[in-house]
Amino acid sequence: MKVLCTDFYGKTHTVDHTRLIDRLSVYGIYVASGAVLLIQDPRSLRWELPGGGVEVGETPEQGLIREFEEETGVTPIGMFTFLKEWEEYFYDVVGQQAWRSKRMFYHVEKIALTEKLLINGNGEDSATARLVARAELDGLHIAPNIRSLIEEVYDS
Repeated sequence: MKVLCTDFYGKTHTVDHTRLIDRLSVYGIYVASGAVLLIQDPRSLRWELPGGGVEVGETPEQGLIREFEEETGVTPIGMFTFLKEWEEYFYDVVGQQAWRSKRMFYHVEKIALTEKLLINGNGEDSATARLVARAELDGLHIAPNIRSLIEEVYDS
């Protein structure tokens, strides 16, 4: 069976399902004072929620904390509220590898206030991290399903 995988640039790749690697990924939505914390992917320049793959031996919550810190420079604290999950097929152009990614999304209610945002990114998988006002979202390149999820958090 063939599946369609999408890369960072929006191009689709047809891949045999036996080549897929399963991956659990977690992402956090932090909203404060009418702004949402986003990172910009350095390859596609698309705006994303902070997060990424859960490593072997980590719980989803541990993976969320680690990925959030690595990409934004700030630590999510307290309890995380599970919001939604979905499955996506992703193609890594650099590694020529296809992934079946189960993506889990959590509402992050608090961050450690003593830390500084990585406004110049982390030199790897975030070009910048910043709080983006709701009114600015229309001008940013954000995947529609991510934008919809952000709106759900704003409206809750």
